Amino acid sequence: MGISFYRESALPFLEAKACSSYDFGCRKHFHEELSVGIVRKSSTAAWYDGRTAKLEEGALISFPPLLPHACSPEAGSGWSYDMLFISPEWTDSWLENPLPLRRPLLADGQAAAACSSWVSAAMSAMSGGGTPLEIETPVIGLVKALDRLAGAQEAPLLRRGAEKAALRRAKDFIHEHFREKVTLDMLERAAGLSRYHLIRLFKLECGLPPAAYQNMLRLNLAKSELALGEKPLAEIALEAGYYDQSHFSRSFRAHVGVSPSRYASS
Repeated sequence: MGISFYRESALPFLEAKACSSYDFGCRKHFHEELSVGIVRKSSTAAWYDGRTAKLEEGALISFPPLLPHACSPEAGSGWSYDMLFISPEWTDSWLENPLPLRRPLLADGQAAAACSSWVSAAMSAMSGGGTPLEIETPVIGLVKALDRLAGAQEAPLLRRGAEKAALRRAKDFIHEHFREKVTLDMLERAAGLSRYHLIRLFKLECGLPPAAYQNMLRLNLAKSELALGEKPLAEIALEAGYYDQSHFSRSFRAHVGVSPSRYASS
């Protein structure tokens, strides 16, 4: 069993993750980047956007930024996959219309194979010490292929405007204050909804309760700081809002799959 992360300092908008013979599931979590994965071996049940789908070998999955998801691989099957995390700021800077990539995407067969070849080329270049040009070129090819594939799918129906606006206010408040102690009283005032209605709508829309959503923002900040390698672990934990380093380490391992120190050294 192994998990490896790859980065290129000249391409700060990109991170790669390779998992081999990995039989442990991933708890509900999200990334601030566009997350694109290919199942290389075996299969897994994937939960996202309020639904569960089975991803067979060769399947493609693309999660937009901040969309909670989870996976439960088949026990003892040696599940393996590759995943790329791509900054939405980078894709937005050159895509004519980035909105199709803001929806989850699942594909198999020929559609997945076209994207899989781009992922393989990028993974090979990153793990093999390729040049920035050798890495970025297939990533651009992948994003273009995803854009064509996602653009052909129907957009989901929006919820009622007032509820969407209230949820946006609550999410904005958490994003602004996620390193602090956030209470339901605060969210209630920010959203203009009762806490009970807010929690129900938040879980329905985001797939996570507010507390878990806040924790994922903290973990994503920690991942960014660990990747830079400029600060000690204790300082990063405190900066992300964790006052107990052991709690930070347990939460990080549970959601990322490796310890903070292992992630920083990869």
